[in-house]
Amino acid sequence: MEGYEIWLRLLSLGLGAALGLLPAQRALPRRLAGAPAAWALAAALTAAACTAAALLGPALGRAAVLYAGLGAVLGQLRRPGGCATAAVSTWVVICLPFTGVLGVAGGGALALATGSPVLGALAVPVFAAPIALLQFGGEAGLAMLAAAGLTLWCWRPALQGLVPPPPRRPGGPGGMG
Repeated sequence: MEGYEIWLRLLSLGLGAALGLLPAQRALPRRLAGAPAAWALAAALTAAACTAAALLGPALGRAAVLYAGLGAVLGQLRRPGGCATAAVSTWVVICLPFTGVLGVAGGGALALATGSPVLGALAVPVFAAPIALLQFGGEAGLAMLAAAGLTLWCWRPALQGLVPPPPRRPGGPGGMG
């Protein structure tokens, strides 16, 4: 990897992060300020970051889109709740057009089947990682795994509700007897 390719990767990552950090809620009119509109705006900003990086760094090819999308996910992390889910889903579909759509559909089906949007959000990059690894190599697979880790970190408060507390034993700490 040449020195300029590293700089182009960092530029793509920074471009994605800058667009991901735009104040999506404040950019929307008050009548559109709900979650669906914010998710649509996050998806549009992610797509814009990926497109701009592809145009600015054609020497990188798919790597420009890979890093811009990861940057957009990083930028979206400051949002509570479903913070990076729209960015991750959009990025996966842009990077892996056919299989990405299947991964997003699989994540949605898992969320509906389990009643947990957390599991659906985590499933999208986890489903995409092995496909990205096989299609585009280790860099793409690691980027998708990084997105899975970031999604896990983003949803950590909601994950605590998925794991029930351990049962209390009689005679033990907090028990009777």
